[in-house]
Amino acid sequence: MYDFIELLDWQSFVISRLSENWQEIHQLQKERRNKCKYHHRTGRKGYVGVVEELVNKKIVTKDEEVDRALLWKVAREDKNGKIVDEEVAELAGTIEKLLKEKEEGLITVSGYNDVLAMALGTLEHAGRVRGVGGFVKPSAFFNIPRKKRECVSKGMLKERDVLLQETKKMMEEQQKKHEAAQELLQQQIEMLKVAISGQPCNVSTSVHIPNISPMSEKASTNIPSNFVEFAAVKEVCEDGCDDVVEQTEVEANKVMFI
Repeated sequence: MYDFIELLDWQSFVISRLSENWQEIHQLQKERRNKCKYHHRTGRKGYVGVVEELVNKKIVTKDEEVDRALLWKVAREDKNGKIVDEEVAELAGTIEKLLKEKEEGLITVSGYNDVLAMALGTLEHAGRVRGVGGFVKPSAFFNIPRKKRECVSKGMLKERDVLLQETKKMMEEQQKKHEAAQELLQQQIEMLKVAISGQPCNVSTSVHIPNISPMSEKASTNIPSNFVEFAAVKEVCEDGCDDVVEQTEVEANKVMFI
């Protein structure tokens, strides 16, 4: 059919279009196309050609900013200026009504919330603008300022990393101290239980018994062993064991006066 197309190129093209991968792409795009309710009739001229037609018909002036809702409506008219599709025709009537209310000052439009958005009742697409053609970004059309990016220097990043390391180190030290305190408290509880029950102590750490300075050699040899046990119990049980210490103290006093 075409002399400039080689037979091998054509066969390669046919094979690629009959592949499973291409059929999946074709089906996906077909489903997307079916979701489009309001088909335009601009053909190759596009929305730029619609504006030229409106200028030639003297509906708008050459330098006038045309509302995109009007462009959207005209783009769906046939050569006779009629809209065949009933749903599109109903929507076009809504657009004409809103445009009239806009001119009379009955409604206020700003940014994304313009006449076309009100008529369609759907949010604007993030990457394109309806009713103006391709290659038009929303930020440029709606004059939306871009968000400023905060500049972070390498020095600030380095300082942040140092602070994070120091904070991590402090948290690890606090965790170790907490674990050591918990272990010591558990040992003291176990030794207190042993001192009260008289059972052998399985705790590896021995209880610290305070060094009592003797008044004389005789006095030092007469100190009962129960008194020493009482001293050890009293040192270990510093909080929450008042009843146990009081009972042990009474027993120790009895031994001392025997």
